Amino acid sequence: MKRTELPEREHLVLTCIAQLPAKMLEVYDRDNLLEFVMHDLCYVDCFDFNKAAYFIDNPDFNCIKGLVGFSKQEAFDKPNEIWHKPDDFSQHMSDADFNKSIRNIWRCSLKKERSTEEQMAKQMAQELGFKDFGYCSWKAKNDNHGLFVFEPAEKPTNNHGHNFLHHAVRLLSFCPIF
Repeated sequence: MKRTELPEREHLVLTCIAQLPAKMLEVYDRDNLLEFVMHDLCYVDCFDFNKAAYFIDNPDFNCIKGLVGFSKQEAFDKPNEIWHKPDDFSQHMSDADFNKSIRNIWRCSLKKERSTEEQMAKQMAQELGFKDFGYCSWKAKNDNHGLFVFEPAEKPTNNHGHNFLHHAVRLLSFCPIF
């Protein structure tokens, strides 16, 4: 079998995703594991987003809850140290205004209202002031539905790296909700 070289961007993204499970195990007992995973996925060495927000929609309890937000403007200034200095990173994220604003979102389930995933993403993106947005949604554990809305740092000219996004964001579903 002939080995083909991956484009550099795609290689960076796959490396980030492949390393996440081991990193997650390093801080598995932290309540805010979501913030660690979110930061790595959104950072420039992975998917490179200006902003991103993760929501869980539970139609059985008729609620959608914001769980974690990332803003490049409020990103941890030493991204390679978040896993080695978890207390510093956790404090930083508890002070990050965008993250706090996402965590304060709690409203009636959009799924129960029979909104489409696209309508849900568009509504959230507009409310959060995203200029250009994309989204991923998936069926999560316990009959929940994950919704990940993001604003890319730049308009993608190709799909290198982003074709893995739908799979990578599902790692968020393995984190405890705090």
